[in-house]
Amino acid sequence: MNRTLIGFLVAPLIPVFLFSLTAGAYFFIILMIGVPAAYVGALIVGAPLLFILRKLNCLSWHYFVLGGVLCALPFGWFYSGGANTHLEIYGLRNMVVFCVIGAAGGITFWFLSIRESGLVRRSSWREVVGFVGLGLVTFACVYVYYLGASVSYDGRMLAQNLEFISSSNREVKIELANGSFVEANLSANLPFRPGCPIYVTSRRSYINGEYLYWVNGYKDSPFVNVWPILEQGKKDGIPKSCE
Repeated sequence: MNRTLIGFLVAPLIPVFLFSLTAGAYFFIILMIGVPAAYVGALIVGAPLLFILRKLNCLSWHYFVLGGVLCALPFGWFYSGGANTHLEIYGLRNMVVFCVIGAAGGITFWFLSIRESGLVRRSSWREVVGFVGLGLVTFACVYVYYLGASVSYDGRMLAQNLEFISSSNREVKIELANGSFVEANLSANLPFRPGCPIYVTSRRSYINGEYLYWVNGYKDSPFVNVWPILEQGKKDGIPKSCE
């Protein structure tokens, strides 16, 4: 069988399978979703990328690590939720996991299809460019993974002059369980309920390292998180204030 075909058949499967082994009860769910996504990424992104790398004679292993990362990025973005609050809090850190899976797929493909094929003709400048690119991507992933670690808190919404509901994100003042007062992001369509107990998530800013806070929901009324699709009867049963 053609070595390239073997690479395309095996390389997307192995990293997803190994990652699913760490998922416990979600093993089969990750396989059912991750394996088709990995093959689609290999076909849509990987195949044209392989053609380009061969044309440029960039066939060292680090180029295939970077290529695997590129194959994984679209699905990492899709999983992370697009441009919403989930992406703001967790998305970039989650995408690091996809980058690692893609990189593992890329090096697997190189090992199976390129390593001993006789196609690799090294040149100093290509090696330098490849290693610099790999170094930058690795630094970015480590940086995001470190700063993106999130912490959960209990807190309380403070009274302030805000409307009960808004179609856009808002900055609100909250009190954390440790007695500190901070400003937090209240997502669009998440009601403002002064005095009510809340769940808070925090992580550090990727730009300046300062701590950022998000209101994730209300402890006394979990259904508030789906306010736009909540039945009117349930909306009427949720108090607008806890003061």
